[in-house]
Amino acid sequence: MNQEKSAQQLIWVLAIVLAVVAVFTWPSQKNLNETKQQITDTSHTIQKTKSSMEKASPYHNSFDLTDAEKKASDQITSAVTTVWGGIKSEEDYQAKKAEINKTLGSKMVDRMLVYITAQDENPKNWIFSIDGNDTTSVTFANVNDVNDATIKVITTPKVGGKQHTFLLTIHWNLKKQQLISDSLKELDSSTDASD
Repeated sequence: MNQEKSAQQLIWVLAIVLAVVAVFTWPSQKNLNETKQQITDTSHTIQKTKSSMEKASPYHNSFDLTDAEKKASDQITSAVTTVWGGIKSEEDYQAKKAEINKTLGSKMVDRMLVYITAQDENPKNWIFSIDGNDTTSVTFANVNDVNDATIKVITTPKVGGKQHTFLLTIHWNLKKQQLISDSLKELDSSTDASD
């Protein structure tokens, strides 16, 4: 009987302690309102982000990603092979300047021309020393945003008896089919450019 009374007292003490803890940890109406507001704000942020991601998605409004990538690839390949392979004189350059500058940007074209040109005594006369261009490969990184697709171009022009390998990294707007930014890096240069 004594043991039963002790067990009942222990249960009552535990119940009272739990009730006191519950009362002190019970959230106030202010805390509940703040939490509800945070949940609402988070839901709105998620909806806005989801909406903007859907608009930028390559699959929004039946955007033809494959066609856009092909157009960009063709345009970039044409411009790169024109600069490094298709320009043999100042006249060639002037005839194709607008097209290649539109695709690659004038700064990139100027950086590319440094590798294939020299100047004679007249600073306005350029000597083009390009022997050809063996390959130009265009690849796309995983396109998550059609307004900023990353494109890698590896090209191997022959200049003055040397074969060079270059990497162009291009950020391209697939919707507008235009350049955002680009960079150029020489990866390799060999003295044997024989066929």
